Amino acid sequence: MSDNALGTVIRLAQEAGEIIQKVAADGFDPQRKADNSPVTAADLASEAHIRAGLTKTFPEDALLCEESGLGGFVGSDRVWVVDPLDGTKAFVKQVPGYSVMIGLLVRGVPTLGVVFDPLTETTWYADDTSGAFVIHGIGATPVPVRVSERSEVDLMRLITTPSLKEEKRRFLLQTTGLMQGPVINSVGIKVGLLVEQEGDLYFSHHGLSYWDTVAPLAIAHAAGATSSLLDGSPLTYNVYEHDQEKQHSMPVLISNGRQHNAVRLRLQDAMKHLQQQVSNE
Repeated sequence: MSDNALGTVIRLAQEAGEIIQKVAADGFDPQRKADNSPVTAADLASEAHIRAGLTKTFPEDALLCEESGLGGFVGSDRVWVVDPLDGTKAFVKQVPGYSVMIGLLVRGVPTLGVVFDPLTETTWYADDTSGAFVIHGIGATPVPVRVSERSEVDLMRLITTPSLKEEKRRFLLQTTGLMQGPVINSVGIKVGLLVEQEGDLYFSHHGLSYWDTVAPLAIAHAAGATSSLLDGSPLTYNVYEHDQEKQHSMPVLISNGRQHNAVRLRLQDAMKHLQQQVSNE
């Protein structure tokens, strides 16, 4: 990926963030999709802008967008995967925890990612040749980022989502011995905090969609992170499978890599106990 192409993707993400903030300023009426998740005019306007920009710049690539699905040059080995507004629930409430995410799969592997937080104007980005970077403010100088080197499991800080109920969060922390880290929406922002060493692990207690993970994984891996599903298998992408729901089927762990498997096993055991508790209720 050339610097010019990467710069174009960063610009698209930042412009989409400006569109999102304008919708917020003008007011909006949240709607519900078929799966009962929220969608707003900001989601749709952001996606339309990104989709048009990617189609113009990369006409021979395919696109997979959260709201409009598969498009572009379908069948290409290169697929741009877009979440135009990750963390819509936070956006609706107008609290921190929403972002724009644009990622690139090349033969099924995340190779480029851009995440933009419109509230703080923070951009995290990476490709498979240059490493991972953060830009604090539009036009600021990029700064290299790298995951922490903390290796003592009992000192590792776990980044989680607000949708994980507080009693379940406390149970996970108590049974795994991990420390509480940031609690915030948006997979992209959580991974941004991970690569800036604000936490050492990010655990999603449920499966994630492809558009939730491609950009964040490209950034996380370029910053030295390790990732897997809760059973230890890698995250895979079957974009062109018609019956595929474009979703990872189980919880996801992204860590600094120092004790990934040890932490994964602790979390796996804790999740089994939580599931048993639910079954017994």
